[in-house]
Amino acid sequence: MNSKAKGTTGLPLAGDLAPASLPVTLDEMHPHKISHLSRTFVLHARTLEQLDAHGLADELESHGWTLDRIRLFGRLSVAPDTLPSRFNHLLVIPQYEMEKALDRRAVRVRVQGRSDRTASERGRRHA
Repeated sequence: MNSKAKGTTGLPLAGDLAPASLPVTLDEMHPHKISHLSRTFVLHARTLEQLDAHGLADELESHGWTLDRIRLFGRLSVAPDTLPSRFNHLLVIPQYEMEKALDRRAVRVRVQGRSDRTASERGRRHA
């Protein structure tokens, strides 16, 4: 598998493939940089359930803030507390915190082929 970036998609996939001894190469789009600009703002129940299956949800919850209700557009109130999940809330967490946890998991499951070269340095074009 070759992932363009070690982000929130490439890292979990690499962590799932590594224990099966499948070769993985992760090319970082911004090596040695942690962006404090976050594309992820809130995690929902299903995402937390998936992260929990990989042993990450409790760690992430310790770095974020839970919301039991959110108001949208001034009139709509969303309250996930009725969801049949232990994660019946929203988790506000910066993406860089999620990426750090995913990166630690990748190290823990021995992801091989981690690269600090960017995809463009490897001769690929970004779409």
